Amino acid sequence: MRQPARLTGTILVPAYNEESTVASSLIAISTLVRERLVDIDFDIVVVDDGSPDHTSREVERVAPQLGLPLTLLRHVRNQGLGGALRTGFPRTRGDVVVVMDCDLTYAPSIIVDLVHTWRTTRAHVVVASPYGPGGSTVAVPRPLARRSKVANAILAASSHGDTATLTGMVRAYDGTFIRLLPVKAVGPDINVEIIYKAEAARATIVEIPAVLDWSGRQDRFQRGSLISTSSRWTTYKSLVMSYLFRPFALPIVLFALTLVTGIAVLATGHIVHGLMTVTLSMVFLLIALGMLQAKRYYEELFFQLGTLRATSLPLADQGLEASTFPAQPGRPAAEPGTDSETGTDSETGMARPGPAPAEPLPVGDLHSANGRARPH
Repeated sequence: MRQPARLTGTILVPAYNEESTVASSLIAISTLVRERLVDIDFDIVVVDDGSPDHTSREVERVAPQLGLPLTLLRHVRNQGLGGALRTGFPRTRGDVVVVMDCDLTYAPSIIVDLVHTWRTTRAHVVVASPYGPGGSTVAVPRPLARRSKVANAILAASSHGDTATLTGMVRAYDGTFIRLLPVKAVGPDINVEIIYKAEAARATIVEIPAVLDWSGRQDRFQRGSLISTSSRWTTYKSLVMSYLFRPFALPIVLFALTLVTGIAVLATGHIVHGLMTVTLSMVFLLIALGMLQAKRYYEELFFQLGTLRATSLPLADQGLEASTFPAQPGRPAAEPGTDSETGTDSETGMARPGPAPAEPLPVGDLHSANGRARPH
């Protein structure tokens, strides 16, 4: 009798200037995957986003020790987080794709929670959420934490769903869905773009509680001015992104203000033609821009999500170098004091069969296996 095919998964790790952490992080990730997700065949894809340090060299050094196949993609020039993810997504092969941060501000165990939720709900997107119910942050610098909460609150209020953490990168995606989803952002706002387009495509998004922990990462605190500037810019951009979520909300607010101004004019007898003219002009301009923005996004989704396969540029066309490291079963890495599991039953010595893979949910399918997934 033919054995059912095993599920496959890919851990996608963007990295920039992570020479000091990338090796230990990859060891921790691979050890957890081999020990706790033994019925899924995982591989790792690392995107070195043009790091000027020796991040790639550290990845090459540790790759033979991981016990999992690893692909290293190197940008010749830095292209931002969005560029790293856009390079990585088309080159994943898993039924499930988990994006992890290289410095493990989320504990590696979040991978298990994300994959478990994906398997039980078959959601298109599973978000690790420190700002949702049950989530929390630890030792995050106060200015950064405050601005991040403000940005996510603005975006959540303007989105079409009830996702609380829209800016977070650590997520699990249905592999087919994320490889087909057209994304264009070059910076961290790619995470917001993915949520927006997933909602527009009527995809299923699920959040799970997570802890964002910066404890023991003193090197980040030493870059306080950079963090402050970056987080401030992110907050400003969230205002723009919130307009893209609901392009007609701002014109409605401006129209309401104009109406109040008109009532005040009638009540006081003071006519402020210039102010009302400018405000009404802004209303109509923003409505027009909103219609164009919505039209552009829906055209992207209509034409690209309807395709049967993802397409990508050749590596050379993107200033990209690639290296592949096959798994070496005899040399798995393990944390001190732990044993690596082999994927066999401890009593019989037989290989553990994996569950049959379910077909990916088509975009727009609102069915949930246990009621936990919510449609958009």
